[in-house]
Amino acid sequence: MVVDDAGRLRLTGFGESAITRWMYDVMPELILLQVSCYWAPEQFTTRRCDAMADQFSLAAIAFHMLTGQSPFHPADNVSDFYRRFEGKCPAAHELNPEVPPAVFVTLRRGLASQPGDRFQSCGELVSALEIALRRNVGDR
Repeated sequence: MVVDDAGRLRLTGFGESAITRWMYDVMPELILLQVSCYWAPEQFTTRRCDAMADQFSLAAIAFHMLTGQSPFHPADNVSDFYRRFEGKCPAAHELNPEVPPAVFVTLRRGLASQPGDRFQSCGELVSALEIALRRNVGDR
């Protein structure tokens, strides 16, 4: 994600698959640090990735938009890197008190380390987020 000169948020990185091999040969550590905070755990393995990996990335982006930080910082060391495999991320509502706890519970499920523990689809994740937000508005 990049904020352009006009202050608009732009989602980037869709061309990474085409350039990653070249860039990885040139600077592998930089590539891993820049994009890995949005990758699902299965993307670091030889397992086949599917829409569940996209859901993880969507939840990670939503988390970042709501809190101002990635749920899994680029790995500064091995223990930071493996936190995502354990499903450990900070509580969004502790980083930003305006984020309802129910929203964090929903995001945490989308960020589950095991694909089978996530929602059945990205649409289901979005619907659950909408419900969590509506409940919070009704509580005010």
